[in-house]
Amino acid sequence: MRRQEDIKRLVVNADDFGLDCAINQGIIQAYESGIVRSVSLMSCGVAFEEAVQLARRYPGLGVGVHLSLNEGDPVAASLLGKDERHFLFFFRFLLKFFSREINSAQIYLEFEAQINKFIEAGLRPTHLDGHKHIHMLPGILDVVLELARKFKIPSIRLSREPWLVSLKTSHRALKFLILSMIANIHLSKIRKHLIKIPDYCYGLTQSCRLNEEYLAWILKSLPVGTNELICHPGLSTLDLPNKNKEVELIALKSPLIKELIEDLGIQLIRYDEIR
Repeated sequence: MRRQEDIKRLVVNADDFGLDCAINQGIIQAYESGIVRSVSLMSCGVAFEEAVQLARRYPGLGVGVHLSLNEGDPVAASLLGKDERHFLFFFRFLLKFFSREINSAQIYLEFEAQINKFIEAGLRPTHLDGHKHIHMLPGILDVVLELARKFKIPSIRLSREPWLVSLKTSHRALKFLILSMIANIHLSKIRKHLIKIPDYCYGLTQSCRLNEEYLAWILKSLPVGTNELICHPGLSTLDLPNKNKEVELIALKSPLIKELIEDLGIQLIRYDEIR
């Protein structure tokens, strides 16, 4: 019998739940027939109501809030774009944020509204994270930590991938090395808030490109402790071709992957089971 300190635990978390119906259905398949145990739900997604119904139907699925400032429709009215319906284009938002045309109070109102909408739907969030890791930006993380304290949400995502893993995918390494450096800077601040976090995140450099071969490599490289695998499964439709998301779904449902997890003694857990 393995000692507790020698166990490898893995939160396999599917992002973008609620963004559209094809993603919702793919995520549920990855839970029913695959290794997904946790999801991040976008309160501002067009398929939010369907995602809520699915979350209720599958109570074993852990559900957190996927906070967004760059996709979907704002829940509050503080961050509307020129069309007064959608968020600002992402780089336009960043320009306004870093030039202080958008302040933390506006972001607080939007994130608070997204969390309230989630809770009012009858769900209890297991964690907070950000769409495209927006929650890791300096200033925005402070808002997220404050809201985690206010709503008693026990965990957040720390978007920190081991450097050797990032370097394996050289064409995207620099972007995610920088993200991991930012996460390391935030680490002491997060710990002061007594927020639970995975030790590392995997799947950053392979976002929406997670195939069976790469997933097997991650599992074999997984260190002792609690880590997160971020994934983006989904289905393709005529209107929404999602070939990369379907590749991820195939990998997450793979019998070979499930057998490898068993052979390696990896425990699949939800965010609310992080110790």
